[in-house]
Amino acid sequence: MYIGEFAQQCGVSVKTVRYYEQLGLLPEVQRQGKYRVFDDAAQERMQLIQLCKKHGLTLAEIEEFIRYQTQSSVDRCQRTLTYIHRKKREFSEQIQTLQEKVSQLQQLESKVRENLSVERV
Repeated sequence: MYIGEFAQQCGVSVKTVRYYEQLGLLPEVQRQGKYRVFDDAAQERMQLIQLCKKHGLTLAEIEEFIRYQTQSSVDRCQRTLTYIHRKKREFSEQIQTLQEKVSQLQQLESKVRENLSVERV
């Protein structure tokens, strides 16, 4: 299928497909004249990219993750597990930071409510 149809089936823009090609995230595709023809391998890769993005990976991280896929099964699994643990740690740190911010906002809210009740009296 051509780029327009491929983009539509994947739920992205043609510009996004070209950008992912430029970054090397999508495999090289065959050409028919001046047109690129996207196959099942390209669709599978796009699904992987979208899944990774859904789980919070950046494009640079996705590129690194895709490189793992060319390694042996054991190496790929080990590197993937290491990567997953690193991302979980990052997300846990982000959650902690957000929880601290929520706590600070709750304290501020309490002070504002106290000021409101003092002014009403």
